[in-house]
Amino acid sequence: VVVTQGGKPASGYSIGFHRTGDSMEDVTDADGLYEVVVDGPGQYNVSVSKSNQYRNLPLEIGEVSSLRHDIDLPTTTLSGTVSGPDGEPAPNVSVTLARVDPEQPGKNLDMRQSWSSEGEFRFEFLEAGEYVLRAGGQSWGGAGETVYAAQAIAGIQLKQGEQRGGFEVRLTSPAS
Repeated sequence: VVVTQGGKPASGYSIGFHRTGDSMEDVTDADGLYEVVVDGPGQYNVSVSKSNQYRNLPLEIGEVSSLRHDIDLPTTTLSGTVSGPDGEPAPNVSVTLARVDPEQPGKNLDMRQSWSSEGEFRFEFLEAGEYVLRAGGQSWGGAGETVYAAQAIAGIQLKQGEQRGGFEVRLTSPAS
């Protein structure tokens, strides 16, 4: 079974098949190949992850002796920086990206969280669609934690395969 991203083998990815009480895992090799033996039929959550980026996919497995389940990860990404009111990078601030459900406004289809000590964020394996990015609140880690006003940026449209970098979020003080 193979994992690809944009048609190319995806090596070094953790693959997990999960359901209540069971978890079977493997790591893809240089050719994107993995093998997982599941305990039986049922509904599984398949997780694919690497470097704090992940993708969860539901999978129903019936009564079969073997199953080939190839995974082609989306190549759309969004990355950028979060800065404080002074324009300097805002370290350790939570950044959440949620894909909006076009059928049910106000409902999110997929939500992911990212942060770094340099104020950078990166989201991979994204589907095309509309997203809402939220940043701010209290930074974590270390002494002298800073609190920023929470900010939401709605209407971010991403196309399939788009590699959008340089997205900038400027936070304000809570009183602003």
